[in-house]
Amino acid sequence: MRKHINIWLLLLAFVAFSCQDEDAEIFDEAPETRIANLIAEYNGVLQKPDKGWKMVYSPAPGYGAFTVLVKFKADGLVELTADINGYEQGKESHYRVGSSQLPELVFETHTVFHELYELGQSTFGAEFEFYFDSVEDNKVMVRSKSDSQNNPTQIEMIPATEQDWQLMSKRIEYAKYLEGLPYFTYMTIGENTFDVQTNTLVRLLTLETVTEGKTTGQKTNVPYALTTEGLVTMADAQLPGGGVLPAGTLIGSDDLTATTLNIKSPEGQEIGQMISAHYVPYGFYSNPFQGYDVGSFGDFDPSFFASLSDVTSMAVTSAFQSIILVDRATGEFTQSFDKVEQIPEYVILRILWNFQTGEGLLALMLRNDAGESRFETLPIAVQSDAATSRARVLPTGGHSFSEENLAAIAPFLNQFLGKFFTVKFASRRAYSNAYVFNFDWISADNSADRITWQSIYFYP
Repeated sequence: MRKHINIWLLLLAFVAFSCQDEDAEIFDEAPETRIANLIAEYNGVLQKPDKGWKMVYSPAPGYGAFTVLVKFKADGLVELTADINGYEQGKESHYRVGSSQLPELVFETHTVFHELYELGQSTFGAEFEFYFDSVEDNKVMVRSKSDSQNNPTQIEMIPATEQDWQLMSKRIEYAKYLEGLPYFTYMTIGENTFDVQTNTLVRLLTLETVTEGKTTGQKTNVPYALTTEGLVTMADAQLPGGGVLPAGTLIGSDDLTATTLNIKSPEGQEIGQMISAHYVPYGFYSNPFQGYDVGSFGDFDPSFFASLSDVTSMAVTSAFQSIILVDRATGEFTQSFDKVEQIPEYVILRILWNFQTGEGLLALMLRNDAGESRFETLPIAVQSDAATSRARVLPTGGHSFSEENLAAIAPFLNQFLGKFFTVKFASRRAYSNAYVFNFDWISADNSADRITWQSIYFYP
């Protein structure tokens, strides 16, 4: 049995024709009845396979793919699972086969399709409403309803097997494994080394050439999908610096506690390794003035910077005026920083910095009910190693914290001071009188412990 979308168009054309000539009988039933019958027939096809359907969904060009298993039921429910963390037990949703301009398949309640749709504030390009392109007993083709008609995302659905459902748990294990790897990843292929950024949300590896112990800024993106053996590249990728990583390259390990994965060519030959670590043996190309812009804005108000300068005796030249603020914290820093934020009268934790001398003040800003601000401070200095982009902050003198506030901030200071961190530039915002940079400080002991600092640099 095969039902093409042309049938739908023919039915619509007949509606117009029948209005013009009621005596002309081409079909034995009214158009509404035939449309209802077609929808019932599509529902029957969807519900027929005992093990449901398997689809490999790549929502947008240049990104990776997700394997989804769906089993449609007569009561309007659909059972789903996908190779995504959180789908170990599967989920149920409501679905509908209906009609708008064309026959459509709609997942009406929250599913993996909705989760993908919401990525990037709904900019990823995923969809949960699809048009039918063709319907057969052994294959159903649907396409994204919202995509441009010139380049819609198409999905092939084929009958699933018992093995597909059984092996999905292995795919999900790999998804969780990749998410749990240490923050830093690098790849060695022959004599070449590449820094690797793994975006598990959209299934994308970003490779950056490492030359003479430092990243170079030369990057390429490699979309991937998950298998039961690891991740597999979906398209030929031109490696930065030369060479090709072919589609079908497998990156995986039988040991899901390992931090080293083997890289195998499509022919099964081992060609390299992908290694994850809490820090890496090279530095980062990190000129923030050539970094990732998140937007341009008007004037930045420097008044709070001036207020902090007034209470310090530290000489900061106009060319290097900067304030660094804690933007967010993860891992073990989350709880310790939460305690800082619970300090009565707390406003923000800042660092006043002199780039010329490498010295500064860690300052706890407080404000009373009358709106009067004050600061409790700790003098600090930074020791850094440009070769590995690592640094640590050391106290250089006595502090002015009250006894109560010192007790609250001590857990954070104990985790932060004297420990080595890898410093990575994240993004910048451009103002007419300042730049605002985001830097990630990643613990060299455990890369799950991270602090994002927001640095404000005022133009000289």
